[in-house]
Amino acid sequence: MILGADLGEKAGFSSKQKISFMLFPFAVHLLDILGSTIGLFFVSTKKGLPSFEKDYTSLEDPLKILKRGYKVAFLCGISGFVLISYLLLGTDYPNSWFCYAFCGIIGAVISFLFLECTEYYTDYNNKPV
Repeated sequence: MILGADLGEKAGFSSKQKISFMLFPFAVHLLDILGSTIGLFFVSTKKGLPSFEKDYTSLEDPLKILKRGYKVAFLCGISGFVLISYLLLGTDYPNSWFCYAFCGIIGAVISFLFLECTEYYTDYNNKPV
């Protein structure tokens, strides 16, 4: 928040633009909470008990269940970050918000790649393990 206010002051932005730069971190953290909550609703297993029901097929891989929720939260985060960047960081320069959004997208994609690399090197279904 202090960094956003200082950036707005040094850039000579109007009061409205300074407030937008100050509120941007709050909006991003609100997006984190909302995206995680939405992703949480997609983390669930099949109904029933596998040891008591004869028609219960095979057990689901827990990592696939968690990754399903992560992917939903990831998509909510990417789309929400682009929207927040457009609404709060659009200054007098027409496409400046896109530069901020692109930086956030790069960070999110790198975190997804970390997840994939970690899964490859630690999951028992892959060759290195």
